[in-house]
Amino acid sequence: MLQIDSELGECFYGNPQKEVEPERLLLAAMVLQALKDILVRPTFKPLEKPVSRETAWYRQHARQSYSLQKSQAMTWLLDERNPQKAMSFEWICHMLGYQPEVLRRRLLVTLGKLDDPMIRPFNVKAV
Repeated sequence: MLQIDSELGECFYGNPQKEVEPERLLLAAMVLQALKDILVRPTFKPLEKPVSRETAWYRQHARQSYSLQKSQAMTWLLDERNPQKAMSFEWICHMLGYQPEVLRRRLLVTLGKLDDPMIRPFNVKAV
């Protein structure tokens, strides 16, 4: 579990004492997964001994896959062209009652692409 889950959880999931619709949980999970794909870099431990070609290929493929996932998640989160399209980031935020621009600005501050002292960055440390 990451800190970002508990930080955004209340905003997305609402009061933990109430039953939450499964559809709402699915939408929240999509946003959280996109944020994790962008903010959490997988670790690859250095290999201590020579490895097979298959192992080397798999590790290289995993790194490329991470880059692609991060790129696709950023595109989805920052896309403002069609906010009414079902399953767009803006549509999901609207369904969850959250402001998409707030999440975007926090993401950009966290990544160091926006300097705004009034916005708190995400805390993405593992817990």
